[in-house]
Amino acid sequence: MKLLYISNLFTGLESSIINNEWKPSGVPTVYKFLEKLSNKFNKSEVIFFTSNKKLLDRKFQYNSEINLNFNFIYHYNGRNYFKQITNYFNKLIQIFKIIKILKPKVLYFDRSNLMIAIFFKLFSRKIIIWRLMGVTIPMHEFHYKISIKSIIINLLLKIKLDLVICTQDGSGGKEWMSKYLNINTPRIILVNGFNKNIKKNELFDRKIFVSDNEHLKLLFISRLVKGKGCEILCDSLIKLSNSNIKIEMIIIGDGPLKKFMESKLENSKFINDIKFLGSLPHNEVINSYNQCDLYISLNEMGSLINTNLEAIKENCCMINLDSYNKFNIDIFTKKIIPNSCVVRLDRNNTSEHLMNEMNNFYNNREQIKLIQNNMKKLDKHFIPSWDKRIKEEFSIIEKL
Repeated sequence: MKLLYISNLFTGLESSIINNEWKPSGVPTVYKFLEKLSNKFNKSEVIFFTSNKKLLDRKFQYNSEINLNFNFIYHYNGRNYFKQITNYFNKLIQIFKIIKILKPKVLYFDRSNLMIAIFFKLFSRKIIIWRLMGVTIPMHEFHYKISIKSIIINLLLKIKLDLVICTQDGSGGKEWMSKYLNINTPRIILVNGFNKNIKKNELFDRKIFVSDNEHLKLLFISRLVKGKGCEILCDSLIKLSNSNIKIEMIIIGDGPLKKFMESKLENSKFINDIKFLGSLPHNEVINSYNQCDLYISLNEMGSLINTNLEAIKENCCMINLDSYNKFNIDIFTKKIIPNSCVVRLDRNNTSEHLMNEMNNFYNNREQIKLIQNNMKKLDKHFIPSWDKRIKEEFSIIEKL
C-alpha cells in the first residue's frame, strides 16, 4: 500500500531538506512518521507546499537517509483572495499529476489542508486521512463567529472522512472532534512519544547553564510564535527585575517573535543572564532538562506537547498554564498529572503569577526538589516510546 503525505513544509524540516541532510528539529510528530514511512508503506512519497524558491526550482528531491521522495508545490502566503483561489486549484492540478504516476491508496493531509482533503474525498476514490496535531484556539473560536469562512468550514467538517487522527496534547481535541466532525467519521487520539533510550554517546554533554548555584536556572523551550507565551515570559522577567534574585534563563527555539523578545528584554537587568540559543539538535535539548531548576511552558493550546512530555520524562520541576474549561484545554492533562507534580498558572493574570512563582522558588529551593521527586514517582506509562507510537498509527492506517 502506498501513502501520499501532503502537508505545508514545517520550518523544522526546511533546512534538512534544502541541504539534503536529515537533521530535523521541532516537529517530531512529523519527522518520526516520515522516517518510518517507506519501511512500512513502500514507495510512498511526500508533497510539501512551500514558498521556498530553492525547493520550488528543484520540483522534487530524493532523500536516501529515509528513502523518501519529496515533491514541492508552490504555496501562496498572502491575503489576496484571487491568488489564494488560483493557488488552491494549482495545488489540486499538481497533486493529480503526482497521484496519476504514484497511484497511492491513501492521501494523508495535515491540519491546514482540510479544503484539499475534502476535494479528494468528494472527487476521488482514495482513502482520506486528516491529521490534527492538536486543536488551535482559533479552531475552537471560529465556531462562535458568524462569517462566510466559518460557515464553509463547518459544512466541510460535516463531510465524512475515512479517518481523523488527533494528537492528545491537552488542546481539547477529543471533545472538539466529537462536537464538530461528522458523527460517522472515525477518529482516534494519540499521545506523542519520546526517545525511550538515548545512548550516552549520543547525548551532547556541554554545560548549557554556566552560572553558579545561587542563580535560579530557568529553561524555556518553544517555537517563538504567538500562542506560546513569549510575551508573558518577557513581562514576568521585566517584573522580576525589581527583585534581588539572580537568574540564568535559557531560551531554546526560534521564530518570528525572537527579535520582539530580545528588544523587550534589552532594558531588563537580566539582559546578560538571558540567552537565546535558537533551534538545537534533539540530544542537546534533552541534555538541557537535566541542568535547569525550573522548566517553563506557557503554551495556550495545551500542556502535553512534545517538549513537556520530555520534561516529564526527565522529572523536571515544571510550570504550566492552568486548564481552560471553556475549550476543554488541559482537562485531560489534570487527570493524569496531579497538582503535586506541576505548578499551574492562572490564565487571567499569568505574568504576575509566574513572577511570584519564580521568586518563591528562588527563596525555597527545597520546593523544587519536592516537585521533582513527585514527578519522579508519577506513573508515566501514558507516554509511549516513539517507536510504539508510530507503529500504532501505522497499524490503524493499515486496517483502512
